Amino acid sequence: MTHPAPEGRQIDFLLVENFSMVGFLCALSAFRIANEVSGRAFYRTRIAAPTGAAVTASIGITVAPEGVTGPDDRPDLVFVCAGNGPQERYTKAIGAWLRRVERRGAVMAAISTGTDLLARAGLLDGYQCTIYWEQADAFAEEFPEAELTGRIYEIDRNRLTCGGATSSIDLCLHLIAADLGREVAASVSAAFLLDRVREAGELQKHAPSVGAQPVPARLARAIALMEANLEAPLPLAEIAAQAGLGERQLRRLFHGTLNVAPKAYYLLLRLARARALVSQTDLPLQEVAGLCGFGSASAFASAYRQRYGVPPRRERGRVL
Repeated sequence: MTHPAPEGRQIDFLLVENFSMVGFLCALSAFRIANEVSGRAFYRTRIAAPTGAAVTASIGITVAPEGVTGPDDRPDLVFVCAGNGPQERYTKAIGAWLRRVERRGAVMAAISTGTDLLARAGLLDGYQCTIYWEQADAFAEEFPEAELTGRIYEIDRNRLTCGGATSSIDLCLHLIAADLGREVAASVSAAFLLDRVREAGELQKHAPSVGAQPVPARLARAIALMEANLEAPLPLAEIAAQAGLGERQLRRLFHGTLNVAPKAYYLLLRLARARALVSQTDLPLQEVAGLCGFGSASAFASAYRQRYGVPPRRERGRVL
């Protein structure tokens, strides 16, 4: 990460249609509170737009940019703010502007699915990054040159990414601590009523079928093995052995904690990944079936229909 000039940082927020208002406001507020706490206008913020057009957030509020971003703009830091369907919001103008400010030394950052737009601009090849967990499978398939992690935020040289709206606060607190000191960052954290500041190494909580329910460590290990082996599913005996359990113990843990059989849970994970790939990519359905551990397209379609009520081909047509 580049060091700030003594007078501070110029931060541009690039908002694209359907962006997350929560993520944008969390980051913007963190920097403005830091200015108030420190008693100096260290962070200068601006809403940027390559075309100058107003942008509407996912909650329906329209935000007008502060003029058209010019060819000579040299922000110190750029945050890309996006929402659902980021691949539909990317344009050549956005990509050209992002690459231009990056060449001029800007640190590139992304909130939630803004990571997708940085990758489409070719700015994440060879960098570690993170993205909101629902987009992770599709992102990994489309951008294999980016090193995707499951962390709440990621800092790799001059690339900063965070996995969700509220994790933008954690990322900004890290930057504020580096720029203005831990005391200022602690005061900003207190203004958000946070009980603690999360570190970059923490993982996103992304197993929706487990939810907030705590699970025993060995069950968590078994689930992690399943999530890591969706394309080539492991036999239940191997999962149990690697988790330090017998098969019968593993079944009891799944039934007692999650009220589901381990094989059924494994299938739910594979189908959840398949649905993400069906709705968020244009990969052939035969390829999606293989990536999710199904031996044939017919077996995939049957399982998908049973789970979601429609075959994958019809759901893709409905989404697109």
